[in-house]
Amino acid sequence: MKKRYLIFPLLIIVIVYSVYRIQHVPYDNEIDITQVPTFSTVPIEFSHDYKSGNALPFSGSAVIDIDNDARPEIFLGGGFLQRDGLFRYQEGQFVDISAESSLGKDVGDSTYGAASMDANQDGYIDLFIARESGLYLYFNQGGFFFKTKLAIEFSAGEVPVSIALGDINLDGYVDLFVSCFNSIDRMGWVFFNPPQLPATSKLLVNNGDNTFTDITEAAGLPLRHNAYTAMFVSLDDDALPDLVVAYQGRPAAIFANQGGGRFKEQAIATSKGMNLASGIGAGDYDNDGKIDLLLTSTGSTIPTIILHSIQSGEINTDWMLLKNNGNFEFADVSDQAMLADYELANGAVFADFNLDGRLDLAVNQNSIRFPLHWIARSPGRLLVQKDNATFANVVSPAQVSNRNFGVAPLIADFNNDGYPDLIWVNVGSAAQAFINNGGNRGYLKIDLGDLPRALGTRVSVDTTSAEHIAMQQFASAGLSSDQTHILTFGLGPQSVVTQVQVHFPSGKSLVIEEPKLNQTIELKPAPLESPKLIETAAPVIVAPEPAEEYEPVVAPAPQPAAEDNRDTEDELEDLLGK
Repeated sequence: MKKRYLIFPLLIIVIVYSVYRIQHVPYDNEIDITQVPTFSTVPIEFSHDYKSGNALPFSGSAVIDIDNDARPEIFLGGGFLQRDGLFRYQEGQFVDISAESSLGKDVGDSTYGAASMDANQDGYIDLFIARESGLYLYFNQGGFFFKTKLAIEFSAGEVPVSIALGDINLDGYVDLFVSCFNSIDRMGWVFFNPPQLPATSKLLVNNGDNTFTDITEAAGLPLRHNAYTAMFVSLDDDALPDLVVAYQGRPAAIFANQGGGRFKEQAIATSKGMNLASGIGAGDYDNDGKIDLLLTSTGSTIPTIILHSIQSGEINTDWMLLKNNGNFEFADVSDQAMLADYELANGAVFADFNLDGRLDLAVNQNSIRFPLHWIARSPGRLLVQKDNATFANVVSPAQVSNRNFGVAPLIADFNNDGYPDLIWVNVGSAAQAFINNGGNRGYLKIDLGDLPRALGTRVSVDTTSAEHIAMQQFASAGLSSDQTHILTFGLGPQSVVTQVQVHFPSGKSLVIEEPKLNQTIELKPAPLESPKLIETAAPVIVAPEPAEEYEPVVAPAPQPAAEDNRDTEDELEDLLGK
């Protein structure tokens, strides 16, 4: 009887605490105002239609250049009774081009995840989509899409929600890790509560014709575990992509690619234990040539005592910034970086928003399934990295606040000024678009093409200011999302690039000496003469002539002639190992 009287006061305490934590900024980390990027709001006419009893709280999104005009479009997944959206930025606004692109889906089929890649290598970027009804590949023919449902079996009650792209065996064809979840009718009242009948996420290897074989069990990956999202990224010194998975109800996991289609889970020693991640960000935040990881989590929003009442085992609620020390040894530096104590978060993406040569972070927040977020919500986080390797929250002065139910950020340079722009993808509300106001800092872009054989390519830039900036080509960062695959190197206001080194997965390298700043260097190989199709389901597609499609793109400064900054297309094919 007495315990019953304690429930109501305890509930009030929990509500007050959580609302306080949602509104509270945990770090007082001042930053020079000149280091803060600012943005201008641009309307985007897409409001996600969420039906709580009919769909999971995901919305797929991807950056994709559908017509090779060097202007990235954005794909936004529609809800239960809503079409998907495709938008182009032109003349200062986002224009809906969905109807003219032939992107269609059935009514009542929610779109949960998306990723872009030139799967058949014909010179046009295709689109993978995860929906309530299964997995789809939309072949792109010059800006028009043709739908193919992939022959992947999903058990009753399990749904694909996110797609990670990689080439796990370096054969030049795109492979998939599909994160799967329970359907909405099997979910408990709290979204992060482990369900009794978990789904099986799937590792799918490409057969060479864009049909796929499920090798999850043979690869040594866990079965029967829901997963929010995953990423393929090379975390050691070989070219093979490793796998990072954000599971539901168990700690995030890192699997080393052993070759031969086998993966081995790596024990990550941290003082707090691995967290129950819901989003994954990857990037070399400290410019040491190794890819580091940010794993978002419930953060400080929910009291740990409440989580223990619904979640068994060790619980680490902090965000985790895992510094890569090599050989799969990671150090949790989230406390030192001033990131650990932020609130419940979802998708996270690294990008250099102020072009100072250090990666920053965009992190979306709030859950439509968390009751207290209907009372108070966090504004999302734009976290600029300072020269002392700490991150300062600038979401307010940057004017990019988003108090909607966020899924993931989308990052691309929509106005082609070199500065990354930002879109917040939301569930049950409108997407929020912000164009970076830019500045006077230099940049260099490397466009390797959206090809499976480019995944895992490592690019490093050396400057006269003794900076060494490194990036890796990968896909599917964030949560159910895919970012621009063009690598942007911020160089500051006075740097001069002395050398660019490109290391291909084939083991060969390319060196570019003293390229001009503020340009895009294209290193795209020619399309295949015979595109790889699913013969029984895809339309006949005529491969475009390579000579016209792969001329260097000027963006925005004059571009040197192709022979000045890259080898011939035949030499690129050799470098890529094809």
